[in-house]
Amino acid sequence: MKHKTGEKDIETIYLEDLDYINLRLAEFLEDCGVDVKNKSLYSMINRLDDVVAVKDNKKYYSIQVDENNYITSVNKMDGIIEQQELPEDILRGYYVYQDGSFKIDEKKKLEWR
Repeated sequence: MKHKTGEKDIETIYLEDLDYINLRLAEFLEDCGVDVKNKSLYSMINRLDDVVAVKDNKKYYSIQVDENNYITSVNKMDGIIEQQELPEDILRGYYVYQDGSFKIDEKKKLEWR
């Protein structure tokens, strides 16, 4: 028995959803630098481990190296943002990193002057 939803049966809707998931997953993997040759859903799901991701439930360090890849410093990493133009005064101690963006603590900024 086929279930109807409007003009399409439920199987058609599920197949269209799977096609869309497949397309979006391929785009996501390619955006993350994962070379996707086999675009089967099974194959692409197995490639998800190749995506470098920062997870909220993990703690990370930032490691700096010199020109010969010798470690020069290790710092606790509290957040991560895409490279962007940063305010010139960002290290003065009155910016708060909150919800993925920078906010100025006006009271602290007044104290700095």
